[in-house]
Amino acid sequence: MKIGLICLSILCIALILGYQTLLNDYNTVACGNFPAACINVIRQTEAKQLTVFATVPTTPRKEHVQDYTIDVIADGKIIKNNKPFGGAYHQHHNGIILNFAAVQILDGDRKLGLRLIQILAEVDPEYIWSSPNLPNRTIQEIRKGVETDDSSISAVLKDEKQQWAWRVKEYGNPVVNSSELLQRK
Repeated sequence: MKIGLICLSILCIALILGYQTLLNDYNTVACGNFPAACINVIRQTEAKQLTVFATVPTTPRKEHVQDYTIDVIADGKIIKNNKPFGGAYHQHHNGIILNFAAVQILDGDRKLGLRLIQILAEVDPEYIWSSPNLPNRTIQEIRKGVETDDSSISAVLKDEKQQWAWRVKEYGNPVVNSSELLQRK
């Protein structure tokens, strides 16, 4: 009996340690995806060629709004493997597109910002916006609030604008060589 309990205890510890390893690996991947998404979206905004990733079946397309081209990418593997928690590259990417859209709305290009939010609401309809300082909002709530000029969304947009400014400051000049990387640490 004691040997059985010892074996069960060892198995439980192994499972817990294995689970912790998986969590650590997940976190490492998510932390690597985030700067990559920041760098790519910032470069896309500079080139005026934006990408939005669909998490539900939709027709891939290009739209032109103002001076920007918006590519909606619908890939079956992204759609099939999309999970309701953050960490995947496409989730970070779409979230940073939302940052950029908020800046556009607040800084005068409402048409572009609103259209980006509408596209996100259509092709990533389960997207949940979160902030440590404000209640969570769905992309659908954000879309509706922007479309109707609901003042309760203004705090979300201001938070997104702050996030965008931080991302541009942090990732707007990507490292181009290893000696520069060492200097940034």
